[in-house]
Amino acid sequence: MKVDKYTNFIRDKLDLISYILLRIISMACGFILNLVIVRKLTGYDYGVYALVLTVLGFLITFGFGWTASSLMYFGVEEKLKYGSLNRTFWARNIILIVSYILISFIFLSFYKKINNYLTEPLSVYLFIWMSIKIFTDYLSSYFLVIEKRITSILVPLSVNFLILLSVFLMSGSLKRILTYSIIAELIGMIWIVKINKKDFGKFIFDKVIFKQVFSFGLWQLFGFSGLYLINFGDNLVIKYFFSVEDVGIYNISYQLFMGMAGFSYLFSNYFAPQVVKAVKEKNIVILDNIYKRDRILLFVLISIPHLLVVLLAKKIIIFFYGINYIGAVFPLIVLTIESLLKYFTVFNITIYNCFKKYSVLQIFNILKAILNMGLDIILVPKFGILGAAYGTFLSYFVISIVETFYGEYILNKFKKEIKKK
Repeated sequence: MKVDKYTNFIRDKLDLISYILLRIISMACGFILNLVIVRKLTGYDYGVYALVLTVLGFLITFGFGWTASSLMYFGVEEKLKYGSLNRTFWARNIILIVSYILISFIFLSFYKKINNYLTEPLSVYLFIWMSIKIFTDYLSSYFLVIEKRITSILVPLSVNFLILLSVFLMSGSLKRILTYSIIAELIGMIWIVKINKKDFGKFIFDKVIFKQVFSFGLWQLFGFSGLYLINFGDNLVIKYFFSVEDVGIYNISYQLFMGMAGFSYLFSNYFAPQVVKAVKEKNIVILDNIYKRDRILLFVLISIPHLLVVLLAKKIIIFFYGINYIGAVFPLIVLTIESLLKYFTVFNITIYNCFKKYSVLQIFNILKAILNMGLDIILVPKFGILGAAYGTFLSYFVISIVETFYGEYILNKFKKEIKKK
């Protein structure tokens, strides 16, 4: 009976499985690309390339990514009400244009310092790459909102594949690799032909929606800062009590953890449009299916690969990084348990955002960062880098319990109000 339950679930969720598999392929392209680039470049050039990626990721996240989810929540609501995304689309566009002008001004004013930080005159490449990537990320978000999930993941997958193919087949100087990346992002914009023009249409400025998108984005930015502070805080405390080498060993486990845990957001992104619709249409059946059935079954299924990582942690570290990084094994095991929990608690995101409680959600993220920092100071001197893993896990576990219970309270209160009517 239980076997039938899982097989039926898998059959019903073939689109989700396809979505996840394509995401895995996209990440595999990125992983292979990194290995190819390591072999193409000198150690110095690869270090510069890593700095470019770091700055690019920072700019995309803090410069533009903080409003990305607004399309998913406010856009879906608007589409249900008006049949298009016009108001949310233009509200976010205004914010993006202002952000882009500010970032451009920063580049113009500090390009020499940016070049000094990168140790090479590459700020122009970085600026062009960022400018195009904004649009490909936008396309991916849009397709997710209108529930064209496969197309959504095909956008970054096609870009990653083109970069990999270019680097693999052609010569690999640093500037050439950056040029290939820019061209691949530019070609990736071809997916714009899949856009439904009716979703955007003429310019419409809705003051209420603009305030909602802007407020939502600011709270997202606030929460992003907390999440970034967690890893930064771990590194800071480890470096203070131990050495830079220990920071490097810990980051091996942390980056593997982030790779595993990052997949959990696929579930919140996948189910968000369905939850928004269910809340708007007051459909308790769909909400129960998602939170009482799908969440549990997905958690059980995803526990299998996590268990394998726990059991094979030592072999994974030695195979990919060598015996010198053996100290990353136990931190990886602790952080893998946290990663598994994220696949359950990530569903909280849709609850808080759908019921306009996003400020509360981001406050929880900040509390996690503060508690994590405090636990690091206590535990790192006693347990070394394993103490940082303990601190990260415990802060997440404690705050997430409160976050989950409050989220369930919000959802149950909503369902009770519907039943009364």
